[in-house]
Amino acid sequence: MKSRLFSLSLLAVLVFGALATSCSKEQKLLEAVPSDVQQVGMFRLKSVMEQAGCKFDDNGVTAPEWAKGGSANGLVGFADCLEGSKVCDINELAWAEKDRNLYMTMLVKSKDEFVEATANVIEWGEEESGYKVGEMGDIGVFVNDERVWLDFMYPSHSTKAVDVLKYFIKPAEKESVAALTGIAAMLESDNLVNIAVRQSPVPASGKAETKGQNPELQTLWSTAKLNIKDNKIVATSEFMKADGEVTKIKGLQPVNPAVLGYIPASCNIALAFGLTPEFDWSMLTSAAIASGGFQMQGMVAAVTPYLQAIDGTVMIAAGPANDQAYSDIEPGNWHFILMAHMTQEKINSILDMIRSTLFMNRVTPATTDDGVMVIPQYGMNFYVGNVDGYLGIANFPFNPNQQNELSPLFNGKDGALSIDLPSLKLISPMAPEFGVKVTSQFAGDKGSAEITLPGTDEPILQAILKAFMK
Repeated sequence: MKSRLFSLSLLAVLVFGALATSCSKEQKLLEAVPSDVQQVGMFRLKSVMEQAGCKFDDNGVTAPEWAKGGSANGLVGFADCLEGSKVCDINELAWAEKDRNLYMTMLVKSKDEFVEATANVIEWGEEESGYKVGEMGDIGVFVNDERVWLDFMYPSHSTKAVDVLKYFIKPAEKESVAALTGIAAMLESDNLVNIAVRQSPVPASGKAETKGQNPELQTLWSTAKLNIKDNKIVATSEFMKADGEVTKIKGLQPVNPAVLGYIPASCNIALAFGLTPEFDWSMLTSAAIASGGFQMQGMVAAVTPYLQAIDGTVMIAAGPANDQAYSDIEPGNWHFILMAHMTQEKINSILDMIRSTLFMNRVTPATTDDGVMVIPQYGMNFYVGNVDGYLGIANFPFNPNQQNELSPLFNGKDGALSIDLPSLKLISPMAPEFGVKVTSQFAGDKGSAEITLPGTDEPILQAILKAFMK
């Protein structure tokens, strides 16, 4: 009996010890990533490469025939060095982005072992500020006795690359992503790829909010977990605070299914959200401003009052109008429609502004029996008006009785997206024959998405990389 109890106790120690070691290892990986990053993620590189057709065995990493000699060759060589030497666990890799600086990092057994193992794929230089510095093509590599950093902006960082890296990671000394317990737990979960994107601005103190503070002030993150299942890329998403509390986005409501009736069957791109005036547009406008300059700021400032006026469903859809739509992406080659529910006062204000602009340009629009303006421009007619309480803009007449198959995806959801491209070869003669189908939906505090490749039976990741990494 004592022997049995001892065996059970030993088993428990081993199990909990393994769990603790695993947790500690991934926590340590995130401890050098500062909490003020714009986005952070972790992915299983070995698992991803296996999904792409690479073989891992005692002889190292063998790439599939299509990848040999192509742009994927360098990645295979890098993984081969690390997998053979075991100096890194390539299934535990994190990346982070802040102020347009992008880094990836892995833990290493030792600096010297890493340098020796990668001598054939990395051109190593001198040691600087505690880091051995190297180059792998256009990627900067910096390794010390704890971890390696890959700098994807290396050419622009020039000779100050180590200083830029130190500046990037210094805030982690006060607070790292590992201290954001909810975000860290999500990133460490067992998926091919885990992503967290900051939705709230970094506080002036430079320190992200954690549990115990005013919930209204806590940083909000958009998170996603990606896997491959049944030859589909599948993803689930949640919005959460730094402590892991899953939260519903304010200002969302179910899409009005009646609006879907205005989308013709030819439209293979459709997006709709149900919004209220409480929706925080700053999450999108701040991202738009960050990606552009003063012109973008001016444009955002001009359209924000109209975005804030939306109270109900906003829908955008598009589809090819002729055979040249994909090869020549001109407005006249596409059908498109936008409908946004607003107060009658705001719709009238927008329509009056459009009429004044047309009058100043000596354009007199025709009017349909329903009061919709018909504006000839760019060789087509634009239809603009108040359509069943929505501001409607389209380049074809409004008809609420169109036939499409979107209802199951959109009904009962706060938002949904559908993209269905029949063949990539329509976009480029060099592209593969298969198509791309994307569906995504969001309701409450959870979202989901699927990507499939109609027209091919190849493993999905292998098909994608084969097409775009030659």
